[in-house]
Amino acid sequence: MNTRLLILTSRKNYIWVSMEEIISWIEKSWVKWAIQREISYKIINVDESTFVEFTKAALVSDLIVVTCFNTSIASFLTPLRSKLSLPTPWVFYLHGLASFGCWPLFQWKVGQSLTSRDTFIGSCNRDRDQFNLVFQNIPCSIIPFSLHSEKALSPKAQNPIRKFVFIGRITSQKNLHSLILALSILKTKWSYSDWEMHFFGKEDNYGSPLMGRREKDYQKYLENLANHLKLSEHIHFHGFIPREDIERMMENEQWIFVAPSMHSDENFGMAAFRSLINGHQAILSDWGGHHDFQKEFSQALKLLPVFHSEIGPFMDIKQLAEAFRDASYIELPAKKYPDYYSQARLNLEYDELWKRATSEALTEAVSTSPLVNEILQRRADFIKAGTSDGSQIYGDYQDELKDVFFKAYGEREYQANYSETSELCPWVKETIDTYEVNDPHRGYFTFKKSHYRQEDLLKLGLAYSY
Repeated sequence: MNTRLLILTSRKNYIWVSMEEIISWIEKSWVKWAIQREISYKIINVDESTFVEFTKAALVSDLIVVTCFNTSIASFLTPLRSKLSLPTPWVFYLHGLASFGCWPLFQWKVGQSLTSRDTFIGSCNRDRDQFNLVFQNIPCSIIPFSLHSEKALSPKAQNPIRKFVFIGRITSQKNLHSLILALSILKTKWSYSDWEMHFFGKEDNYGSPLMGRREKDYQKYLENLANHLKLSEHIHFHGFIPREDIERMMENEQWIFVAPSMHSDENFGMAAFRSLINGHQAILSDWGGHHDFQKEFSQALKLLPVFHSEIGPFMDIKQLAEAFRDASYIELPAKKYPDYYSQARLNLEYDELWKRATSEALTEAVSTSPLVNEILQRRADFIKAGTSDGSQIYGDYQDELKDVFFKAYGEREYQANYSETSELCPWVKETIDTYEVNDPHRGYFTFKKSHYRQEDLLKLGLAYSY
């Protein structure tokens, strides 16, 4: 029987453990759809297959689903159209590509082969907002990730104290230093001590590669910060623990998941989703894919804004502290698995993609915005200067080119309340003439005190009120 659906995938060079889980879910979700629709399918893993095997399957396929992107995937895809002129439509999962202008597609010659019959899939609406900054006549469908097992949400028993939890990579892009500073307000300014903060995960020294910023010993920085703020008895770093063990630990009691992330491609948030789907509350940055969770989890979710500044994004420390203070346990009713994430609803989305792929629609070349060429040139210049391994496309967090993507991801303007008492953040040192900034996320700066007032520091996220 001929293969009508071809799934092209890869399982190597993952930066994050969760990515392997997501790729596996994508494959299985499409296979379930194909079986239910009695459509023949084949999975080609580029790490284990040859181009000849792939080509044979592609020649008899009606649709090619591309689960992820790397250079191996590119080496299989590009010749299909550049050499074989095979018009079979592609459905392409974005993951984080839109957050940096999809430049890898064009660097490895896949973007130049795209047509208007292809479709991209984003996991959140802000993926599409960023995608539309680059592409002008190619659709982007929004299909969220989900779980293999669709269990009903069950209520949890209340803890005698509030247990906050972060699960994920220990990296400055997750803004964990602001989280700890907000907890210090809770304890030292407002005298709340009935809480614990648990961190599960290991540091990856990933930093902010789009800005050419690497980091080292971020967890040690967080531990020192907690000690400096006299929070050590409340804060627990557990390191990496298998997800199943963490979920067993959280199975019977209410926990509150916290993620004030400003990660440049926070396009879904699988750890946040798992916590919400398992009946826990969450405090999240209103950033990227977090925004879409309010549709199904409004009772259990608090979203906090990410603000724009001339030195990069920040969150209001007081707003974060208030969210901690107000996070009392609530009775979340038991309910069925949300339909939005169910396989049945996803099947309807796949039906539409299939219908589009097998229609007789006209095929046009894809139009792109000037951003693509600007980003590619930026990348080439950084490589030529010897300052980048190929990841960097912005000079730093002050680079204005980033703003169009960050605003599409949810960044907004800040309105400071100047009447309140404020203090400098611990990563700001005041000298006689300057403010010396060593921000774990945004970098190193020096400001002349004569040029900056209290409200200026609040608007830069270098001070906080309480």
